[in-house]
Amino acid sequence: QGQYYDRETGLAYNRFRYYSPKMGMYVSQDPIGLAGGILNLYGYVKDTNTWIDSLGLKGCYLEEVKNNPGYKYILRISEAEYPETTRHIKRAIQKGKPDVVTIDRTGAPSQRQKSLLGTESKKGLDRDEWPMAMFVEGGVGADIEHISPGDNRGAGASIGAALRKCDEGDKVKIIIIK
Repeated sequence: QGQYYDRETGLAYNRFRYYSPKMGMYVSQDPIGLAGGILNLYGYVKDTNTWIDSLGLKGCYLEEVKNNPGYKYILRISEAEYPETTRHIKRAIQKGKPDVVTIDRTGAPSQRQKSLLGTESKKGLDRDEWPMAMFVEGGVGADIEHISPGDNRGAGASIGAALRKCDEGDKVKIIIIK
């Protein structure tokens, strides 16, 4: 399977890169770089026992829409994979927040700052925002909930990876699936 242990170096060769059992980490960069959704070139996955999604797309499925009903893409987000995030998105949409959003990655840092202003942080929880800061509709007035960091960051990474091929200004319809 492309894996072996090198006794001379003490490293394990694991499909295109070397792993140090003593250090508990890879010592050569991931061949796909940052495309896997992990911001550490020497990292692996968030849970090596259950998470095997090397491209960071698990739980999010992007589909291009051909008949142009006011948006270019549909992004389906799995409730089973990201229960807290999807519950928050559904509640926010029920409160009147949009389910069709416009990509604006360049404005994300400013949008995030505006959306979280005045919302206290809670120990051990992330502040989740809908619409996300990477959308024009995010920022001031975004709906904020406190959710677990794993769910929030996993969903954010998967959504970001799924939307990577989309251009600035593209409109995306969000649909929550089981």
